[in-house]
Amino acid sequence: YDFTMLKPARDAFASKLDFKQLKSPLDKFALSIGQRWLEESGGLELMNQSKIPYSEYLVGRTKAREEDVIQIKKDIGRTKASSMTQKTLRDFMIKMNPKKLKEQLGRVLLSFCIRQSHLGYAQGMDYIVFFLSAFMAEEHVFWTFCGMVEKLMPQDFYSPPPQMMNGFLTEKKLTILLAEQIFPKLVKKVGKSQLQNVLEIMAPKWMICMFVDSVPLDANCMVFQSFFHRKGHLGTAAAIFTLISNCEFASAADDEEDFLMSVMETVNSVTASSMSQGLQKRLFEVQVDVAEKHRATIRKDLAAAWNDSENTTSLFEMVGQTTFSVEELRAFQAVFKGIYRKSKQGINQKSFEGVLLKSAPQLPPYVIDRLFTIFDTDKRETLNFCELISCLGVLCVGSLMDKLRLLFHIFDDEKCGFLGPEQVRRLCESLESMVANLIVSKSSEEEAAWLVLDSDSISCNISNPECQAKNRSGVSNFLGKNISNLAHSIKSIKISPPSSSGAATSSSALSSVSSASSLSFAGGASESPTCNASPASSLSTPPRSASKFSGFIQSVRSRAKSLSSTAAKRSPSQSPNQSPALAPASLPADPLPLTNPRDNSTSPAVPQPETLLSSPPPSSSSSSSSSSS
Repeated sequence: YDFTMLKPARDAFASKLDFKQLKSPLDKFALSIGQRWLEESGGLELMNQSKIPYSEYLVGRTKAREEDVIQIKKDIGRTKASSMTQKTLRDFMIKMNPKKLKEQLGRVLLSFCIRQSHLGYAQGMDYIVFFLSAFMAEEHVFWTFCGMVEKLMPQDFYSPPPQMMNGFLTEKKLTILLAEQIFPKLVKKVGKSQLQNVLEIMAPKWMICMFVDSVPLDANCMVFQSFFHRKGHLGTAAAIFTLISNCEFASAADDEEDFLMSVMETVNSVTASSMSQGLQKRLFEVQVDVAEKHRATIRKDLAAAWNDSENTTSLFEMVGQTTFSVEELRAFQAVFKGIYRKSKQGINQKSFEGVLLKSAPQLPPYVIDRLFTIFDTDKRETLNFCELISCLGVLCVGSLMDKLRLLFHIFDDEKCGFLGPEQVRRLCESLESMVANLIVSKSSEEEAAWLVLDSDSISCNISNPECQAKNRSGVSNFLGKNISNLAHSIKSIKISPPSSSGAATSSSALSSVSSASSLSFAGGASESPTCNASPASSLSTPPRSASKFSGFIQSVRSRAKSLSSTAAKRSPSQSPNQSPALAPASLPADPLPLTNPRDNSTSPAVPQPETLLSSPPPSSSSSSSSSSS
């Protein structure tokens, strides 16, 4: 940069670093800082654009995943003012009501787990929410944190296993690389490996927790301001460079332990003036385009590391997440290496389509595109080995809950944690498109079970001996017989938006179902809604997490079983107008069985890596007759 041209930007940034008036949490000055952070984080934009208000996330938080609930309860019990080591932060936060603060932390974090159900909770989030709670109201804390995660951090910064926090690893390696370039004298003095090891140790506390309880209160506020001003972790890196520069010539360390102690002393003794001066100098030291080039290289190296067959630890981690065996993973890895040697990147979207269409030719293009987007966590427009295995692990050997969660994420394209009327419509149309290849002819469609929707109840009419045949336990068999008529019914509905009071304004009860009901899925346990419930009474409500996606699907399963048992008791003479029954052998196979094949010895075997990854996609002429695992 030409630093003379940056003087106005520096002056504008410096004007926001005066925190001397900060006396008490949630006072007038603290709230003014919080309002500024709400806007700069992008949280205000999210709050104004979101179709789901914070109040609905509060309702839905009771359905968060059990593992998230357990971990959040543990962490918020430890994240309290009295446990802070920095005296200035402790004295500041202790002025807040500890009980109310703890309850607020739980509400905000669980609501975030509903909105970002594909991420869930990660340790370190509690520190950020804890700090923000002193500067803004609860709803603003929620939206500011959502803005930080969704707009300013890499999308995979908090990514779950097996690519555990891949974005954080990228930012950490970037910071170390830039530090080596910015401080050549320090590297020469203490050694490159010592600098790397110290930053490896301190990076989680500094970057994941945003320096909370690592530096004094006013310096910590400057770190947050730097993060918001630079729109991401380059602002956090500037704070790290400031601390390093303070000990660059003060350190007389001869080994790694001495250098680490020198860094810790610098962190504990940093003052507001030294942090302010350092940030004004370091914030614009690294150009964005240079940082992006380094990020791309780092992400490519991280992706290539998954191809290392000697990395047994990573394979065992993937076993726990995908239920593939180590032998199967090694076989997949060998095939993937051949693909990687040719492309030098991984599997692109076209190749990914070929992989899926080989096993499930009836998948609509929208579903394939969304699958690729969901599993391309590092946004390199190619799938590395870990991303591909994560996808196949859910589709091939995933549990029912894993597949329901993935199905929800596919159609939650707005990433708001809820399915609205348009998403539900698209879901039904996509399922109709999928089963179109499974229905041999119009007559077989008429012979299948059909769904009747009216204004009073939702019921199923099955008058076919085919339903007496083996009704497999998967949801797809029942949906495959009913979704065609269901989708045709939904197509004829005119959607009316809900009124300001939350009640649907449509004159039709069925329209009320579509316009005012939304589905949310977080993986928690709850009672499934019954299929005979009145739509006007049970479904014409604002979007609520209680009517969650898994409950909807499970109710279809329950209804299918009850109708199957009822049809089994009915003799053929009671249905004189029925069509001849389809032979059990002609029933279409599940394209993606919803139960784990490993739990049933009669289920299809896991597809072999060679046939799944290497063969070209099937032609359109053969796709209708394909029967896959």
